[in-house]
Amino acid sequence: MKTVTGKITKSTPVTIAKAASILSKFVSTDNGASQALNAYLRRATAAFDELARLHSKSDRRKHKRDSAPDQRVEASQSALVNDNEQRLKLEVKEEGNAAEEETGRRRKTKKKRKG
Repeated sequence: MKTVTGKITKSTPVTIAKAASILSKFVSTDNGASQALNAYLRRATAAFDELARLHSKSDRRKHKRDSAPDQRVEASQSALVNDNEQRLKLEVKEEGNAAEEETGRRRKTKKKRKG
């Protein structure tokens, strides 16, 4: 992935839902990021999506009318998010281990060439 530099010339506030949508579109495209970075971006996207859902007006209105069913749904969704988060952490860890193994192989090859 190439380094990009620039400066902000103008900024406009956006809603959480819009920010989640922008991030989701970025993650779904081929952005040239490493697998570890893509895993991090997917995790951030999931967090933004959940935050947008929690802040939506319809959820607040439902919560005011009857909070017990919503709390059960939120608990199950929270468990799903935690499960996804654990899987992504494992993916990142595996990517890190694979990178370390590759680095180790390169070092051994260089030593053999020098020796």
